[in-house]
Amino acid sequence: MAWLTTVVLLLLAHWAGFAEAGNLFADQEHETRTQALFDEWTQAYGLEDSSALLPPAPLALPPNVPPAPHLEDCAARTAARRAAEERGEGGTPLAWAREESGECCGGSGGSGEDGRGCCNCGPQPPWVRGSDAANLAMTRGAQRDMWRHQFPASCTGRRLMLTRWPGLHHGMGSMVHVMGAYLSIALRSNRTLVVMPGTFERATRECEDLHKAQQWECYFFPISSPGCVQEAMAAHDRGEAPDIWAQEGREDMLAGATQVVYLALSSLFGDIDAARLRWGKPWLDRPHTIQEAASISTQEPDWMMARWWRAQTTRFLLRWPSAHLCHVINRVRHVSYGLLVANRVAAVAAQQGSIVESLNATVAASSAATSAATSSAEERDPLDDLLLLIAAKARETGREILAANGNATRVRSLQSHVWPNRGRSGCHNLPSSIPAAFHNPSSSQQPHGGSMDVGGEVFMVRPVVSMHVRLSDKGSEMGLHPLPSFLVMASRLRQHRPDLRHVWLSTEVQSVIDETNDHPDWTFFYTNSSRVNSAEQMKDAHENARQPMGIIFANLLITSECDYFIGSLGSNWNRLIDELRSTNGRLYAGLISFTFGL
Repeated sequence: MAWLTTVVLLLLAHWAGFAEAGNLFADQEHETRTQALFDEWTQAYGLEDSSALLPPAPLALPPNVPPAPHLEDCAARTAARRAAEERGEGGTPLAWAREESGECCGGSGGSGEDGRGCCNCGPQPPWVRGSDAANLAMTRGAQRDMWRHQFPASCTGRRLMLTRWPGLHHGMGSMVHVMGAYLSIALRSNRTLVVMPGTFERATRECEDLHKAQQWECYFFPISSPGCVQEAMAAHDRGEAPDIWAQEGREDMLAGATQVVYLALSSLFGDIDAARLRWGKPWLDRPHTIQEAASISTQEPDWMMARWWRAQTTRFLLRWPSAHLCHVINRVRHVSYGLLVANRVAAVAAQQGSIVESLNATVAASSAATSAATSSAEERDPLDDLLLLIAAKARETGREILAANGNATRVRSLQSHVWPNRGRSGCHNLPSSIPAAFHNPSSSQQPHGGSMDVGGEVFMVRPVVSMHVRLSDKGSEMGLHPLPSFLVMASRLRQHRPDLRHVWLSTEVQSVIDETNDHPDWTFFYTNSSRVNSAEQMKDAHENARQPMGIIFANLLITSECDYFIGSLGSNWNRLIDELRSTNGRLYAGLISFTFGL
């Protein structure tokens, strides 16, 4: 009988070899499809040429290639976002920005003298995502009010406050916070803040090629309307914009009738009274809690006010990326995890194609379908019931079942209708596809040619924790921590999310990137950009001066979209991340900080 056993084992090995070869062939075929899909996306979204500064317009996807879920049609989105901020005839704003739609529930201004409990169901600025409960209190109302203040119906005769961006001696986080203090002064004195063009010195070389040298608008949408900028600069050029910083009676001049005043740069971090004067005390609704060792405490009210105001101004200043920055973000996402997304989409497409083939075969063979429907439940696969149900519905309505890789025009049209990229609003769902008729809801005209898809969140590999590992000049201000310390903190998050294994890593030191190879239980994503080789090389250089500013801002915005964040809130840059998260639907998302500061 030994010979029989040998024959059986040989046959089993032979069959196993066939099965292994089949799996290998299937894996190779899937790998080929994945790479082909990745390459098609690379070409269609204009990501082949790393020197390209702007996205293709219009986006031209091949007929059978689905849109990339992790990328944006930057040209179309930017145009839609501009249209969403345009005023209609006579200066009428879009419905989301109208004053009468911003009344609190019941028409009252709040439930208490201190302004607490005020609900803001009306204003719906399209750049704010998440529910009202998932954002700092009154975020939508504050964003709407700031936009109305900075983009008035007319700038003619309007009182303006002219300033300029802080210089390179400020870090990027500090610059944004100083600008927030200026905006507070402008609001308090009922002046529109105007930033002098050509003073954003951190804009890097690519902006010169875009004819936006040293301009904030190279990366983000404008801070104020072009008309107000023209008015302020004209007065400044005529010598009619007095510099009030060094003068006595500055507050009187701010409150006075002089149309344009110029406020030179200064340290104004504490000047944020406009928040309390205009919106009450919404920061008391959701106090910021801090866990340190075994104790839990809340911030002092003044700190809470500062955090709330800075978060609002940061969100407003960075509300939309420019077409250039959107394109940079696309490139960063695609290089970092685009192949992983292509792998998953290709796998799903293959499965869907197989199911659709079965569905259409079932529709065609109606008699076979009827026969199968009468068979016993024990003899049928559960999938057969689903196929039969859909097939019967298709026969009744005379409809064809379309595969995702079928008739491209029909499928693309259907997908855009069924799966719009929607944002998330608070009290009621306002889709990110804003009809242009919102200029006049009673009008059937479409002055901007149909709907405007301003975009929601794009796909990201989740769950993911972001880490900002800094080993440079910040050592003089706070303690620095190596990558293993960050991963120890991330392991605490795994107690709540055991499936957490993805890390979005930002750092200025190449050795930190190299060190990721020592931690195979984590999957790291990061930008493909130049870094210094060691922390020693960083002592006499500032982080933001070495990388293109577009890459730095792309890192910031992607980091703010992650599920969790580990950093040091003693850094202005890290606080920017926290501020963006708390006004973007992630107020209660996990955050671990090695240090805490204001």
